[in-house]
Amino acid sequence: SFDHDVAFCPGGQETIERMFSRDGRRPRLWGSLRSSADIFAPLLDSFVMLPELFVAGWKPVAADKPVGGMFDPLPVQGKAPQRFWIELQLPERGKRASLNQGIGIDFGCFIATNRNELSLYKHTAGNRVIDVELPEPIEEVLEIVSVVDSRHTEYRPRYEAADGEVNDSYTLQDANGKLVLWLDFTGQSTQPPDAVTVTYAVTSGVNANGIDPGRINELYERHPGVAECRNLTSTMGAIPAKTEAQITTEVSVRLRGRDRALTFADIIAWIRTFDPRIRSVAVDNGVQKTAHGVRRCIAVQVEIGTDDFRSRDEVDLLRDRLHGFLKARSPINTHFEIEMVRV
Repeated sequence: SFDHDVAFCPGGQETIERMFSRDGRRPRLWGSLRSSADIFAPLLDSFVMLPELFVAGWKPVAADKPVGGMFDPLPVQGKAPQRFWIELQLPERGKRASLNQGIGIDFGCFIATNRNELSLYKHTAGNRVIDVELPEPIEEVLEIVSVVDSRHTEYRPRYEAADGEVNDSYTLQDANGKLVLWLDFTGQSTQPPDAVTVTYAVTSGVNANGIDPGRINELYERHPGVAECRNLTSTMGAIPAKTEAQITTEVSVRLRGRDRALTFADIIAWIRTFDPRIRSVAVDNGVQKTAHGVRRCIAVQVEIGTDDFRSRDEVDLLRDRLHGFLKARSPINTHFEIEMVRV
Protein backbone atom coordinates (compact mmCIF):
# COMPACT_ATOMS: atom_id res chain seq x y z
CA SER A 1 0.00 0.00 0.00
CA PHE A 2 1.02 3.63 -0.32
CA ASP A 3 1.32 4.08 3.46
CA HIS A 4 3.49 0.98 3.70
CA ASP A 5 5.88 2.37 1.07
CA VAL A 6 6.22 5.65 2.96
CA ALA A 7 7.12 3.77 6.13
CA PHE A 8 10.25 2.12 4.81
CA CYS A 9 11.40 4.23 1.86
CA PRO A 10 14.28 6.61 2.75
CA GLY A 11 13.35 10.15 1.81
CA GLY A 12 9.67 9.79 2.71
CA GLN A 13 7.24 11.81 0.62
CA GLU A 14 9.93 13.11 -1.73
CA THR A 15 11.01 9.56 -2.56
CA ILE A 16 7.42 8.48 -3.15
CA GLU A 17 6.82 11.40 -5.49
CA ARG A 18 9.97 10.47 -7.38
CA MET A 19 8.87 6.85 -7.60
CA PHE A 20 5.49 7.76 -9.07
CA SER A 21 6.74 10.60 -11.28
CA ARG A 22 7.11 10.31 -15.00
CA ASP A 23 10.56 9.62 -16.41
CA GLY A 24 10.65 12.00 -19.36
CA ARG A 25 7.48 11.38 -21.36
CA ARG A 26 7.15 7.71 -20.38
CA PRO A 27 5.43 6.84 -17.10
CA ARG A 28 6.93 4.20 -14.86
CA LEU A 29 5.58 0.69 -15.48
CA TRP A 30 4.21 -0.65 -12.19
CA GLY A 31 2.22 -3.55 -13.63
CA SER A 32 5.21 -5.94 -13.68
CA LEU A 33 6.25 -5.64 -10.02
CA ARG A 34 7.13 -8.97 -8.50
CA SER A 35 9.18 -8.09 -5.39
CA SER A 36 10.57 -5.16 -3.46
CA ALA A 37 13.72 -5.38 -5.59
CA ASP A 38 11.70 -4.03 -8.52
CA ILE A 39 10.93 -0.94 -6.45
CA PHE A 40 14.47 -0.39 -5.19
CA ALA A 41 16.22 -0.85 -8.55
CA PRO A 42 15.26 2.55 -10.09
CA LEU A 43 16.03 4.25 -6.75
CA LEU A 44 19.60 2.99 -6.45
CA ASP A 45 21.11 6.50 -6.63
CA SER A 46 18.36 8.24 -4.65
CA PHE A 47 19.55 7.45 -1.12
CA VAL A 48 20.95 10.23 1.03
CA MET A 49 22.80 9.23 4.20
CA LEU A 50 23.37 11.63 7.10
CA PRO A 51 26.99 12.04 8.28
CA GLU A 52 27.81 10.13 11.44
CA LEU A 53 28.97 13.29 13.24
CA PHE A 54 25.60 14.90 12.53
CA VAL A 55 23.36 12.08 13.76
CA ALA A 56 25.60 11.40 16.76
CA GLY A 57 24.15 14.51 18.37
CA TRP A 58 20.57 13.25 18.19
CA LYS A 59 19.19 11.57 21.25
CA PRO A 60 15.66 10.30 22.00
CA VAL A 61 13.49 12.25 24.41
CA ALA A 62 10.15 11.60 26.01
CA ALA A 63 7.16 12.81 24.01
CA ASP A 64 5.76 14.84 26.91
CA LYS A 65 8.97 16.75 27.58
CA PRO A 66 10.33 19.81 25.76
CA VAL A 67 12.99 19.02 23.19
CA GLY A 68 15.24 22.00 23.83
CA GLY A 69 18.81 21.11 22.95
CA MET A 70 17.71 18.10 20.92
CA PHE A 71 19.97 19.12 18.05
CA ASP A 72 22.94 20.19 20.16
CA PRO A 73 25.89 17.98 19.12
CA LEU A 74 27.50 15.74 21.67
CA PRO A 75 31.02 16.81 22.73
CA VAL A 76 33.78 15.11 20.78
CA GLN A 77 37.17 14.79 22.47
CA GLY A 78 39.82 16.84 20.75
CA LYS A 79 37.35 18.76 18.58
CA ALA A 80 35.64 22.09 19.05
CA PRO A 81 31.84 22.04 19.48
CA GLN A 82 29.92 22.38 16.25
CA ARG A 83 26.46 23.72 15.45
CA PHE A 84 24.24 22.42 12.71
CA TRP A 85 21.63 24.29 10.66
CA ILE A 86 18.28 22.63 10.02
CA GLU A 87 15.61 23.74 7.57
CA LEU A 88 12.04 23.31 8.82
CA GLN A 89 9.18 23.45 6.33
CA LEU A 90 6.17 24.71 8.28
CA PRO A 91 2.61 23.94 7.13
CA GLU A 92 0.68 26.63 5.34
CA ARG A 93 -0.62 29.30 7.76
CA GLY A 94 1.48 27.77 10.53
CA LYS A 95 2.34 29.93 13.53
CA ARG A 96 6.02 30.28 14.34
CA ALA A 97 5.29 31.29 17.93
CA SER A 98 3.54 27.98 18.63
CA LEU A 99 6.49 26.03 17.29
CA ASN A 100 8.98 28.11 19.22
CA GLN A 101 7.42 27.35 22.62
CA GLY A 102 9.79 25.19 24.66
CA ILE A 103 12.32 24.83 21.85
CA GLY A 104 13.96 28.19 21.18
CA ILE A 105 14.32 28.46 17.41
CA ASP A 106 15.73 31.56 15.71
CA PHE A 107 13.91 32.28 12.46
CA GLY A 108 15.21 34.27 9.52
CA CYS A 109 18.83 33.18 10.02
CA PHE A 110 21.56 33.00 7.43
CA ILE A 111 25.23 32.08 7.42
CA ALA A 112 27.61 35.00 7.07
CA THR A 113 31.16 34.51 5.81
CA ASN A 114 34.20 36.62 6.58
CA ARG A 115 34.74 37.82 3.02
CA ASN A 116 34.99 41.25 1.40
CA GLU A 117 35.65 42.26 -2.21
CA LEU A 118 37.97 45.15 -3.07
CA SER A 119 39.00 46.74 -6.37
CA LEU A 120 42.39 48.12 -7.36
CA TYR A 121 42.82 50.48 -10.34
CA LYS A 122 46.16 50.50 -12.16
CA HIS A 123 47.09 52.98 -14.92
CA THR A 124 49.36 51.42 -17.56
CA ALA A 125 50.98 54.67 -18.86
CA GLY A 126 51.56 52.89 -22.19
CA ASN A 127 53.85 50.21 -20.72
CA ARG A 128 53.62 46.75 -22.25
CA VAL A 129 54.55 44.93 -19.04
CA ILE A 130 52.32 45.80 -16.07
CA ASP A 131 52.65 44.64 -12.47
CA VAL A 132 49.76 45.11 -10.00
CA GLU A 133 50.66 44.60 -6.34
CA LEU A 134 47.81 44.01 -3.91
CA PRO A 135 48.38 45.97 -0.68
CA GLU A 136 46.95 43.32 1.68
CA PRO A 137 49.15 40.51 3.03
CA ILE A 138 49.01 37.44 0.84
CA GLU A 139 47.50 35.27 3.59
CA GLU A 140 44.45 37.57 3.67
CA VAL A 141 43.74 37.34 -0.08
CA LEU A 142 41.15 34.65 -0.79
CA GLU A 143 40.92 34.81 -4.57
CA ILE A 144 41.16 37.00 -7.64
CA VAL A 145 37.57 37.65 -8.68
CA SER A 146 38.18 39.39 -12.01
CA VAL A 147 40.79 41.32 -14.01
CA VAL A 148 39.34 43.70 -16.62
CA ASP A 149 41.02 46.45 -18.64
CA SER A 150 39.61 49.73 -19.95
CA ARG A 151 38.60 48.00 -23.22
CA HIS A 152 36.35 45.60 -21.23
CA THR A 153 38.68 42.69 -21.98
CA GLU A 154 38.66 40.11 -19.18
CA TYR A 155 41.85 38.30 -18.28
CA ARG A 156 42.26 34.82 -16.79
CA PRO A 157 45.08 33.15 -14.84
CA ARG A 158 47.91 31.86 -17.00
CA TYR A 159 47.40 28.26 -15.86
CA GLU A 160 43.78 28.36 -17.13
CA ALA A 161 44.65 29.84 -20.54
CA ALA A 162 44.53 27.48 -23.51
CA ASP A 163 47.04 27.44 -26.37
CA GLY A 164 46.89 30.69 -28.32
CA GLU A 165 45.06 32.57 -25.55
CA VAL A 166 48.04 33.64 -23.44
CA ASN A 167 47.63 37.27 -24.52
CA ASP A 168 44.50 37.59 -22.36
CA SER A 169 46.02 36.06 -19.23
CA TYR A 170 47.95 37.16 -16.16
CA THR A 171 50.62 35.56 -13.99
CA LEU A 172 50.62 35.45 -10.18
CA GLN A 173 53.75 35.90 -8.06
CA ASP A 174 54.49 35.95 -4.35
CA ALA A 175 56.76 38.95 -3.75
CA ASN A 176 57.83 39.46 -0.12
CA GLY A 177 54.47 38.47 1.34
CA LYS A 178 52.43 40.42 -1.24
CA LEU A 179 50.53 39.06 -4.24
CA VAL A 180 51.60 40.55 -7.58
CA LEU A 181 49.78 40.18 -10.90
CA TRP A 182 51.82 40.47 -14.11
CA LEU A 183 50.26 41.33 -17.48
CA ASP A 184 52.39 41.11 -20.62
CA PHE A 185 51.25 42.98 -23.75
CA THR A 186 54.51 42.63 -25.70
CA GLY A 187 53.05 40.03 -28.05
CA GLN A 188 50.20 42.29 -29.17
CA SER A 189 50.31 44.56 -32.20
CA THR A 190 47.87 47.07 -30.68
CA GLN A 191 48.62 49.58 -27.96
CA PRO A 192 48.22 48.46 -24.35
CA PRO A 193 44.98 49.44 -22.61
CA ASP A 194 44.89 52.66 -20.61
CA ALA A 195 44.12 50.97 -17.28
CA VAL A 196 43.51 47.64 -15.58
CA THR A 197 41.05 46.99 -12.71
CA VAL A 198 41.66 44.02 -10.39
CA THR A 199 38.78 42.85 -8.17
CA TYR A 200 39.81 40.49 -5.38
CA ALA A 201 38.34 39.01 -2.19
CA VAL A 202 39.99 39.36 1.22
CA THR A 203 39.32 37.96 4.69
CA SER A 204 40.51 38.56 8.24
CA GLY A 205 41.17 34.84 8.69
CA VAL A 206 41.65 33.56 12.23
CA ASN A 207 41.69 37.13 13.58
CA ALA A 208 37.90 37.21 13.17
CA ASN A 209 37.31 34.11 15.33
CA GLY A 210 35.94 34.33 18.85
CA ILE A 211 33.66 37.38 18.52
CA ASP A 212 30.95 37.05 21.18
CA PRO A 213 27.25 36.74 20.26
CA GLY A 214 25.52 40.05 19.64
CA ARG A 215 28.71 42.00 18.95
CA ILE A 216 28.18 42.02 15.19
CA ASN A 217 25.05 44.12 14.62
CA GLU A 218 25.79 46.29 11.58
CA LEU A 219 25.42 45.40 7.91
CA TYR A 220 28.42 46.08 5.70
CA GLU A 221 26.06 46.76 2.78
CA ARG A 222 22.32 46.75 2.34
CA HIS A 223 20.49 43.59 1.30
CA PRO A 224 16.91 43.36 0.00
CA GLY A 225 14.58 42.26 2.78
CA VAL A 226 17.23 42.46 5.55
CA ALA A 227 16.84 45.42 7.90
CA GLU A 228 19.14 44.40 10.76
CA CYS A 229 21.27 41.48 11.90
CA ARG A 230 23.23 40.14 14.87
CA ASN A 231 25.43 37.11 15.35
CA LEU A 232 23.72 34.35 17.33
CA THR A 233 26.89 32.37 18.00
CA SER A 234 30.54 33.15 18.49
CA THR A 235 32.33 33.51 15.19
CA MET A 236 34.41 30.49 14.32
CA GLY A 237 35.57 28.32 11.45
CA ALA A 238 38.52 30.22 9.97
CA ILE A 239 41.84 28.41 9.83
CA PRO A 240 45.38 29.71 9.11
CA ALA A 241 46.47 29.69 5.50
CA LYS A 242 48.45 26.63 4.42
CA THR A 243 52.16 26.98 3.92
CA GLU A 244 53.80 26.16 0.60
CA ALA A 245 55.20 22.92 2.06
CA GLN A 246 51.73 21.84 3.23
CA ILE A 247 50.21 22.58 -0.17
CA THR A 248 52.98 20.67 -1.97
CA THR A 249 52.55 17.64 0.31
CA GLU A 250 48.77 17.66 -0.01
CA VAL A 251 48.83 17.94 -3.80
CA SER A 252 51.39 15.12 -4.00
CA VAL A 253 49.22 12.82 -1.88
CA ARG A 254 46.07 13.64 -3.84
CA LEU A 255 47.76 13.06 -7.18
CA ARG A 256 49.02 9.66 -6.02
CA GLY A 257 45.89 8.57 -4.16
CA ARG A 258 43.14 10.60 -5.86
CA ASP A 259 41.06 10.46 -2.65
CA ARG A 260 40.86 6.67 -2.83
CA ALA A 261 40.88 4.04 -0.12
CA LEU A 262 44.43 2.67 -0.06
CA THR A 263 44.47 0.74 3.22
CA PHE A 264 42.11 -1.53 5.16
CA ALA A 265 41.59 1.29 7.66
CA ASP A 266 40.46 3.58 4.83
CA ILE A 267 38.02 0.96 3.56
CA ILE A 268 36.54 0.41 7.03
CA ALA A 269 36.17 4.16 7.54
CA TRP A 270 34.38 4.55 4.19
CA ILE A 271 32.00 1.66 4.92
CA ARG A 272 31.11 2.76 8.47
CA THR A 273 30.02 6.18 7.18
CA PHE A 274 28.08 4.73 4.24
CA ASP A 275 24.93 3.61 6.07
CA PRO A 276 23.93 4.01 9.74
CA ARG A 277 22.46 0.48 9.73
CA ILE A 278 25.97 -0.98 9.37
CA ARG A 279 27.08 -2.04 12.85
CA SER A 280 30.58 -3.41 12.31
CA VAL A 281 33.00 -4.14 9.46
CA ALA A 282 35.80 -6.69 9.03
CA VAL A 283 38.24 -6.53 6.08
CA ASP A 284 40.85 -9.07 5.01
CA ASN A 285 42.63 -10.38 1.93
CA GLY A 286 40.77 -13.03 -0.04
CA VAL A 287 40.32 -14.77 -3.37
CA GLN A 288 37.39 -14.61 -5.76
CA LYS A 289 36.26 -17.16 -8.33
CA THR A 290 35.42 -15.82 -11.78
CA ALA A 291 34.57 -17.27 -15.18
CA HIS A 292 38.26 -17.18 -16.13
CA GLY A 293 39.69 -18.58 -12.91
CA VAL A 294 40.45 -17.05 -9.53
CA ARG A 295 41.79 -13.63 -8.59
CA ARG A 296 42.81 -11.74 -5.51
CA CYS A 297 40.18 -9.60 -3.84
CA ILE A 298 39.36 -7.82 -0.61
CA ALA A 299 36.91 -9.78 1.52
CA VAL A 300 34.50 -7.49 3.38
CA GLN A 301 32.19 -8.79 6.09
CA VAL A 302 29.48 -6.33 7.09
CA GLU A 303 27.25 -6.88 10.12
CA ILE A 304 23.78 -5.36 9.93
CA GLY A 305 20.79 -5.42 12.25
CA THR A 306 18.08 -7.99 11.58
CA ASP A 307 15.28 -5.59 12.49
CA ASP A 308 16.61 -2.82 10.24
CA PHE A 309 15.62 -4.59 7.01
CA ARG A 310 12.22 -5.82 5.90
CA SER A 311 13.28 -8.19 3.13
CA ARG A 312 16.27 -9.93 1.60
CA ASP A 313 15.93 -7.69 -1.46
CA GLU A 314 16.62 -4.65 0.71
CA VAL A 315 19.81 -6.31 2.02
CA ASP A 316 20.90 -7.11 -1.54
CA LEU A 317 20.28 -3.50 -2.51
CA LEU A 318 22.58 -2.29 0.27
CA ARG A 319 25.28 -4.75 -0.81
CA ASP A 320 25.08 -3.61 -4.45
CA ARG A 321 25.19 0.06 -3.49
CA LEU A 322 28.12 -0.57 -1.15
CA HIS A 323 30.01 -2.48 -3.85
CA GLY A 324 29.65 0.38 -6.33
CA PHE A 325 30.58 2.86 -3.60
CA LEU A 326 33.84 1.02 -2.82
CA LYS A 327 34.76 0.48 -6.48
CA ALA A 328 34.44 4.21 -7.15
CA ARG A 329 36.81 5.00 -4.26
CA SER A 330 39.48 2.37 -4.80
CA PRO A 331 42.42 2.03 -7.20
CA ILE A 332 41.87 0.43 -10.59
CA ASN A 333 41.62 -3.40 -10.66
CA THR A 334 40.61 -3.59 -6.99
CA HIS A 335 37.90 -6.22 -6.47
CA PHE A 336 35.62 -6.72 -3.49
CA GLU A 337 33.69 -9.70 -2.16
CA ILE A 338 31.03 -8.39 0.24
CA GLU A 339 29.23 -10.63 2.73
CA MET A 340 26.22 -9.26 4.61
CA VAL A 341 25.70 -10.85 8.04
CA ARG A 342 22.46 -10.14 9.94
CA VAL A 343 22.89 -10.09 13.72
